[in-house]
Amino acid sequence: AHATGVAAGMTAPHAVARCPTLLIRTPQPAAEADARAALLAVSFTLAPAIEDTAPGVCTIDLKGTDPARHLPAAQAAIAQLAALALPATAGLARTPLLALYAARHAQLNRSRSRNLSRSLSGESSIDPTVEITRTIKITRTSDHESDHVLLISVTDESAFLAPLPLATAGPSPELAAIFASWGLCTLGDFTALPRDEIVRRFGTEGLALWRRASGGEP
Repeated sequence: AHATGVAAGMTAPHAVARCPTLLIRTPQPAAEADARAALLAVSFTLAPAIEDTAPGVCTIDLKGTDPARHLPAAQAAIAQLAALALPATAGLARTPLLALYAARHAQLNRSRSRNLSRSLSGESSIDPTVEITRTIKITRTSDHESDHVLLISVTDESAFLAPLPLATAGPSPELAAIFASWGLCTLGDFTALPRDEIVRRFGTEGLALWRRASGGEP
């Protein structure tokens, strides 16, 4: 769509005129409400303290629960949502923000594996649970499309955060432009700078970005 000149703000007929194969999806409030209710219900099976963080995002406080059950419980929650035709990913980490980054990273991997499945075929022999460079633990599940990364457990925060794009931390367009001009592309590039200098130059906005780039507060 982008390649044919479709842009945000166009009317539907205008967009379809430029891209005849364009697929337009309209909001379905009732279905979205049902999906939200299902997400919250499944989240309550993990712990009694949850937060309805954003549309499609729920944060679960696992303090006081058995750490040995965290991975299996998260896998079971993903399976419950999948049974309702709601594809989900999960992240386990020390802070809510780190967990969100991990879940989103798994989602990106899911999208990439789907794209690869269109051009690749054959059976996969990937171990169901593998440790990658002692940084993150990923869990994969097999289906007719391909192997998807559905769950990431962050075990080495610095190594996990370092390669993520700086956009992950949500800098303002102004700060993003400045840091791009400095050649900073990843969270690791940014946090390698002295924090005090960032605060001195950019004030509270710079400090808030630094904290997000470092994984947020517990």
